[in-house]
Amino acid sequence: TFFMEEKTIVYLDDNENDREIVTELLDGDYDIIPVTDWVALNSILFDRNRSIHLVLLDLNMPGVVKGDTIGSTIKSSLKNSNIKFVLFSAADVETLMKKSHDADLDGWIQKTYVKNVLIRRIHEILTK
Repeated sequence: TFFMEEKTIVYLDDNENDREIVTELLDGDYDIIPVTDWVALNSILFDRNRSIHLVLLDLNMPGVVKGDTIGSTIKSSLKNSNIKFVLFSAADVETLMKKSHDADLDGWIQKTYVKNVLIRRIHEILTK
């Protein structure tokens, strides 16, 4: 039997309820690491012993720095990385498209709690 390597996703969101729901939805399909702020995200991404494939970024984080800025800043400091950075937000599609494009991120996913929809969108981003 052929086993695919389980992909690791870091999910940045300040909302505890959203972190719990999404972690539960993706657990079993992906190794998911929920984090609450960019400091925790940074320490995981720069841990050389850990292989990260995708970062889901909540757009509306508390404070001045939003998810798109965090993603753009970290992505540019990891120049040769294959990590995909994706906005994950309940914002409208046009906003997500514009903000992910302007920040040079790898895509966007409109927040959904439908497991198969979420997994399909993640798979599309990971394989492009």
